[in-house]
Amino acid sequence: MSMQAISSGHILLEEAVEIARNIADAHNTSDRFQLITNDFEGRHQAWYNKDEFVSLLADVRISPKTRTTVEVSERMKEQIEAVTKEKPRLYIVSDFQKSTTQVEPLFEDTSRLVFLVPVVQNQLANVYIDSCWMASPFNHIGQHQEVYVRVFNASDIVLEKIPVRLKINGEQRAIASVNIEANAYSDVLLPFTNRKAGRFTGRLDIDDNPISWDDEMFLSWDVKDRITVLFISEKETGYYLDAIFSNVSVFSYFRADIRKLVYSDFPAMDLIVLDQVRNISTGLTSELESFVNNGGSVLLIPDEETDLNGLNILLNELGAGTLLPIDTSILQVTALNTSHVLFYDVFESIPENIDLPLIRKHFPQQNHQVSRTDMIMELQNTGTFFSMTRYGKG
Repeated sequence: MSMQAISSGHILLEEAVEIARNIADAHNTSDRFQLITNDFEGRHQAWYNKDEFVSLLADVRISPKTRTTVEVSERMKEQIEAVTKEKPRLYIVSDFQKSTTQVEPLFEDTSRLVFLVPVVQNQLANVYIDSCWMASPFNHIGQHQEVYVRVFNASDIVLEKIPVRLKINGEQRAIASVNIEANAYSDVLLPFTNRKAGRFTGRLDIDDNPISWDDEMFLSWDVKDRITVLFISEKETGYYLDAIFSNVSVFSYFRADIRKLVYSDFPAMDLIVLDQVRNISTGLTSELESFVNNGGSVLLIPDEETDLNGLNILLNELGAGTLLPIDTSILQVTALNTSHVLFYDVFESIPENIDLPLIRKHFPQQNHQVSRTDMIMELQNTGTFFSMTRYGKG
């Protein structure tokens, strides 16, 4: 059955038959031939002239039966001894699978000449789409979005200019090509624009014959009219947040007093901001944990007088570690993770000597789960000033 593999555009069996035909053509018309296949057919026990042998080759078909090279050799030996004492030539034309090939026994009998003629299948250059992700987790109308596609080359040859296409709701919206080293992967970027609100389905595909079952990947996402933000505080603060979220074409921005929260409003929000909230109740902790677990985002901005016990209970629920008592050391922010999704499409260029904040007070962070936490701003003492932790779907 392995002879069904492809070589030079043909199955191996067809190539083996052609090799056998060429071997016969190289012999004299007076020579006699015998054909033996894995089926060990009775008619193949006879000896034929060249033309008869070539006619038999035309009837050779793929067989489910398996024979070892030793079994085939012994079959040949039986037929030869029955008709001739001359030194025969045995041609074994095969793909020589490891499980059925034993070479040494074939050459123990010096009364015959044995020729091993291999047929080799082409290297199958299988390419498949491994994964994909969006540059920004947020999608809103008019936004320039990008899909990263990881394409894997599972072969021993370098592949060039593999086309990668993105269709959205059946319409082709982006195409790019990718070069991939042997047994490696490359990431390709497919840009598009969210034109309107709603649920969208995407299809990524590549061209890779003959192995095509892994050439597609599907994704879906929601484009919102606006990103909904709920701002929770105990006092009239957050003028800096007003400047961020005041763009009504992008955000729907709501304020709520910590003492008058309506938890049923939470699921409709994309982001909840707790700004300088001093006391976080167990009820609020439970609601925020559920909100983040189901895909929401929470931004925590502690106050100097925030009850760290209550805040740390929430942080631990979200896998974000704990905050230590306030540190009044004056420290410089020395690193900014500009590749983080939070800064997507923010910077056109980064100056070499960028002016980063000077921090006079901060809550040191510890015990966060490193595998799920991204450093966004780092202090000169290598401490984290601002970070993001993934929890559940949020």
